[in-house]
Amino acid sequence: MSEPGDDAIVEALLFCSGRSLSCSELASQSSLDEEQVAQCLDNLRGQYRRRRGNALQIVEVGGRWSMEGEPRLSPYLPAELRGDIPERLQRAAALIAYHQPMMQSDLVSMMGPIAYV
Repeated sequence: MSEPGDDAIVEALLFCSGRSLSCSELASQSSLDEEQVAQCLDNLRGQYRRRRGNALQIVEVGGRWSMEGEPRLSPYLPAELRGDIPERLQRAAALIAYHQPMMQSDLVSMMGPIAYV
């Protein structure tokens, strides 16, 4: 049996982790350095984007990477498998996660008054 490629190792780590991981965490859990991990993540993200009808995606938020279900499939999943953040709050949550730490006034300048709702 042949050795798995670096991309496959990083993909398996993301799949099995159940949480988002930084490049340094992925490197420490593999035999790769952070630069190799970053290259693998870019490769994987590109592969997942090119697949037609794909159910999964590789995403990065705030320097942490995860494997997630495609948002367009959410209505087809049972409620207990969906994310805990209601759809109407997901944009605000994503902005906060990406720009953290963040002041409320910054969020309002990005989203407008809907940020208060």
